[in-house]
Amino acid sequence: MSRGLNRAQIIGHLGQDPELRYTGSGTAVCNFSVATNQYDRDEPEWHRVTAWEQLAEICNEHLSKGEKVFVEGSLRTREWEDNDGHARQTTEIHADEVLFLGGEAGGQAGGSGQRQPQTQPAGGSGQDQEFEPDDQLPF
Repeated sequence: MSRGLNRAQIIGHLGQDPELRYTGSGTAVCNFSVATNQYDRDEPEWHRVTAWEQLAEICNEHLSKGEKVFVEGSLRTREWEDNDGHARQTTEIHADEVLFLGGEAGGQAGGSGQRQPQTQPAGGSGQDQEFEPDDQLPF
């Protein structure tokens, strides 16, 4: 039996500030939503993203509403029961890599005046790199 491929790659803007929380065992989890647009559509498509551990903490520290990001990861669907007893489900991207592409104002986020990293791989190497869409997109 051959294995399948489960990869998702998106570039878009954060719809709200990331939310960081910790599991009972102390593992960091960061959730945020990213809006993408197609050339032929006016309405954005919203994607829920979940980052774990060190990547979660990095995303929480450096991302804010409106920031442009590249996200790569795997799709996961989870199911739960809402307060009314209805079965619900959602599909999320479990991020392996998040590249910070800067906000509308050219890399400044939230008006804080602090420099935001241009790129940040999942491993958190801490090396800032210039982003050139034609040369460095990983797909």
